[in-house]
Amino acid sequence: MDFTSAYTAFGEANLSPWTSYADGTGYPWPQVGSRITLTGSRPGTGTRKVWTDHLSTAPVTLRPDRTLRGTRTLRVRLDMPTTSHGFTATLLVHRRDGSTARRPVRLSNTGAGSARVDFTRSRVASVVLLMVNASTRLDCGHGTVLSCHGLARDDDAPVLFNATAVRG
Repeated sequence: MDFTSAYTAFGEANLSPWTSYADGTGYPWPQVGSRITLTGSRPGTGTRKVWTDHLSTAPVTLRPDRTLRGTRTLRVRLDMPTTSHGFTATLLVHRRDGSTARRPVRLSNTGAGSARVDFTRSRVASVVLLMVNASTRLDCGHGTVLSCHGLARDDDAPVLFNATAVRG
């Protein structure tokens, strides 16, 4: 497993430490970034921007409102920095029956990508979009406490996302 994959798995585990770690029940409740409810009249987020520092995750929870009727699919589009610098994303579908499905977002080399998952309210409680900056790139010799006394090259990296609940 490469570092980006391992760090992504770590970020996913930290969203539910009570099931991921033997001593997880002692962990504090994880802080989830934004929580967005999609409704019948506002079925999309519009384009939003988050900034990620190196070795960080940016989770966004998307929930279907009761006014979002019928069979729905959540379409997520991303524009992230290049994947060669350690950027990736995953969708975690939390179903009403208590199960969770994991869906990696396929990204191009330039960081653009999209994915679709079930978003039908009767089956899905929420979907977490987990955006990951697993960059370890540093400019060395700046007298910091980081490795090689460097500065992180991928701090404040912008990530654009758009999520829409579409029919069908």
